[in-house]
Amino acid sequence: MTTSKPKMNAGFTLLEVAFVITIFAIMASIVLFRFRDFGSRTALDNLTQDIALRIVQAQKQSISGVLNANVSDLSLFVPTYGVYFTNGSTGGAPESRKFVYFTDLDETRTYDPATVCTSTSMTGNECLATTTITTGEYISTVCTGSALFPCTGTPSSNLSAHITFQRPLPDATIYICRDTACTSRTLTDRLYIELTSSIDPALKETIEVTGLGQTSVYNGCAAMAAGATTCS
Repeated sequence: MTTSKPKMNAGFTLLEVAFVITIFAIMASIVLFRFRDFGSRTALDNLTQDIALRIVQAQKQSISGVLNANVSDLSLFVPTYGVYFTNGSTGGAPESRKFVYFTDLDETRTYDPATVCTSTSMTGNECLATTTITTGEYISTVCTGSALFPCTGTPSSNLSAHITFQRPLPDATIYICRDTACTSRTLTDRLYIELTSSIDPALKETIEVTGLGQTSVYNGCAAMAAGATTCS
C-alpha cells in the first residue's frame, strides 16, 4: 500500500511579499534622495562654472582688444569688459537670479543699467548679455571679507558688484556699490560671489576674484572662502 504526501503550494506568503516591498521602498527612497542631492550639486556646479567663465571671457576680450559695435567712436574706445552682480538675501529676489555681461563705454569702470539688453548692437548701450538663473540657484551674497562688506552674518541688501578688465592689463578693477546706480562705491582688491541652491540651502559655492585678475572657485560659503571657520 502506498501513500502520497500532500503537495505544498509553491509561492510567497503575505509576510514575505510585504517584506520584499518594504526593501524595495527603502532602496527607492535612498536612490531618489541621492539623485536629488546629485541634481542640486550638478546644477550649482554648472552655474558656478558659467559665471567664472564669463569673468574670464571679459578678461580675455579686454586683453585681446575686441571692439564693440555699441561704441559711437571706435577710435576713442579702450576695450573694457566686465560682469555685474547684485545680491539678494533670499532666492526670491529677481536681481539675485541674474548677472550681466557688459562693456564699459564711459570709462567709469562700472555698469550703467540698461532698460533693454539685446545681442543686437545699440550705440551707447553697455549691456551685452543678461543671464537669468532658472535652475533653482541664486546669488546669496557679494562681499569682500572686510569689516565694511563682511561675508559673515546676514548679507547686506542692495549691494551691487562691478568687475571690469581694461586693455592691456589682466588686472581686475572691482567696485562694490550700495545701490544699483552706484552713487556710492568702494574700490576693493577682492570680491566673493556666493551662490546657493534654493532646493538645498546648505549647498553653496563661492567665486573669488582678486585685483590681480585671478578667478578661483571654492566649494562652500563665502565666509569660509574668505578665511572664516564657519559659514555663520
